[in-house]
Amino acid sequence: MREPALRPDWSGEMPRISIVIPVRNDAALLAGLLAYLATLRGWDEIIIAAYAPPDGLANIDAVVLSAPGVKLVQGGARHQRLNDACAMATGDIVLLLPVDARPHPRFCAALRAAVTQGAVAGCLRQRHARRSFFYRWLEGCAAVRARWTCGAYMDQAPFFRRQAMLRRGGFRAVGPYDTSDMARRLRRRGGFALLPCPVLVSCRAWVQRGVVPTFLQYQRLRWAQLWNRR
Repeated sequence: MREPALRPDWSGEMPRISIVIPVRNDAALLAGLLAYLATLRGWDEIIIAAYAPPDGLANIDAVVLSAPGVKLVQGGARHQRLNDACAMATGDIVLLLPVDARPHPRFCAALRAAVTQGAVAGCLRQRHARRSFFYRWLEGCAAVRARWTCGAYMDQAPFFRRQAMLRRGGFRAVGPYDTSDMARRLRRRGGFALLPCPVLVSCRAWVQRGVVPTFLQYQRLRWAQLWNRR
């Protein structure tokens, strides 16, 4: 049964946008993304959700210190870091950005329009930096999957209404499927929006590990998640 939709009154002011960026050992990529976001207008805050290795976060710390106003949370598992970042956030909308992503310059306007029209979750339209047939096929599969399941993976730049997400208890420990799991759990609270606004991603996992090993790894993780949900 569908629960009553959560439609707050935005007539007084525009929804605030918090950008959360999960990172591991990606200091150079993080610096590039922060420099890009600094050229754009519309977002309200950035929170780095950094994996804390035993030897510390010296490189990540240096990047954060060089970017005034950027906040940092540290932790282990990704879902825990995302929950800590969302608890710290002050925005009405939380956008999760992979560290190698470049969202379209008008992404903030697109997010606000979607939320004011009733969406509680959604994603940007994935666009790969490489334009071969295989990567175009991946883009199409990602769009179909998002529409069909009402869920999005991290490389699709998922977004959520923060209060609705917190009411659901935050992200769960389901590996790389924590964001799609959250969006599916929010379906009864409002709509899911696949926005035409693109987000450019680098395909680095496919390039570094190889197409076949990466595809097989993702399928293994997907089947493991489905098995655990039984």
